[in-house]
Amino acid sequence: MEQQTRSKRSAVAILIDPDAVSGATHRKRLQDRGYTVVTVADASAATATAEKAAPAVIFYASLTGRIDASELMLALKASDATRHIPIQMLSAAPEARNQKGLNVVTRTGW
Repeated sequence: MEQQTRSKRSAVAILIDPDAVSGATHRKRLQDRGYTVVTVADASAATATAEKAAPAVIFYASLTGRIDASELMLALKASDATRHIPIQMLSAAPEARNQKGLNVVTRTGW
C-alpha cells in the first residue's frame, strides 16, 4: 500500500490497481484532481483500507482483469463502514458500463 502526502483540503481516494504502470498513471491523474490517493492491489486490501482510511471514493481499475468486480462490490457493501462509499470503475472497455452497481469512467472520458 502506498500513500501520498495528504493536504488539508484533499479528499482521500482508494485506487485499486494491481498493475504498477497503469496504477502510477491513474494515481497521478487523481492527485492532479486534488485527491490524496491510497493505492492497493486487490479487493480484500481495498476493504481493509477503506475501513481505516474512510475514503470519499474508491476507484477500481478494471484494465488488468485481475480483480473480480462482483467480489469487490460484495466485500465493500457487506460492511457498515464501507457500504456508503461510491465506487468508480476505470475501464477501457465500453461493455464495462453494464456492470451492475458500478459507475464506469472510460479512458476516453478520463
